[in-house]
Amino acid sequence: MKKLLLLLVLFSAAYLFSCNKNDFPDPKKVCQIKLIDREPGPTTSGTIEYQYNEKRLLTKLIRSLGFDHRDFTFEYNNQGRLLVMGDPAVNGYYNLIYQNGLVTQIDQYINSNFVGQGFFLYDHQGRLIEKRGLIPSALGIVMARYEYEGHSRNPKRELFFMPPIQPGQTVNDANSLTDIDPNPVVIREFKYDNKINPDATLLNQPLIPWFFGEDNVVGFDFFEPIPDNNIVYMKLTRRIVGVYYNFVENYITYEYNGHYPTLQTMRAVQHYPDGRPDTELIAHTKFSYDCIKK
Repeated sequence: MKKLLLLLVLFSAAYLFSCNKNDFPDPKKVCQIKLIDREPGPTTSGTIEYQYNEKRLLTKLIRSLGFDHRDFTFEYNNQGRLLVMGDPAVNGYYNLIYQNGLVTQIDQYINSNFVGQGFFLYDHQGRLIEKRGLIPSALGIVMARYEYEGHSRNPKRELFFMPPIQPGQTVNDANSLTDIDPNPVVIREFKYDNKINPDATLLNQPLIPWFFGEDNVVGFDFFEPIPDNNIVYMKLTRRIVGVYYNFVENYITYEYNGHYPTLQTMRAVQHYPDGRPDTELIAHTKFSYDCIKK
């Protein structure tokens, strides 16, 4: 009985804070994401399964998307703060370092060898506004910046940057965390609904350490801010030879059980800078939850 009461208090506190921020009505039950099941389409098909301990903290993520099967593990201190995310597929792990309750640095290790770092900056509301380092992307991106509107915790724009490439250089030659091209190479813009984002149901996850969402073109999608709400529109713009092109637009609708999405339908419109006709793909994603009544 005491354990159940403690759970209810923890969930009530977490969601009261979330509801105040987003003006949500108080739901009759509190849920955590349990399973994401995607069909083929604009994104890779497969499943993502979430496992929790008795304190409802995420301890394992089983991600099976296409040919990529990886299990991530999560370790916490006695206060429930996430300290280590393991990546057994590469015999690696990430150490999270905090300042004033916010993740400011993440160190990456593979086979016990230090291989890289990520650095994170926040605004006065504790929202992530800049990320540098960690895994270099296929595009050579080494920095991301995030913009918000008002007091919302939903990023309205993400801008991705890479080092300037000189004549004769490759992306790897120019990989630097200090010398950054001031013009973003990729821009993503978002619009949201007013319902609960499944990832926002996770307890004590300061940043989302994986990406399985509306596109994975950027390759720099890891340890991202967690929006409170669900994306209903995403526009991706890329810069090629100094010119920006509208590459992809995603139009997304949901079916809900109360305030939680249970089915996502995404229509992805691919644009081509050479003038070819647009192409469209449609796919569905199902969400399942582990819920308790309040």
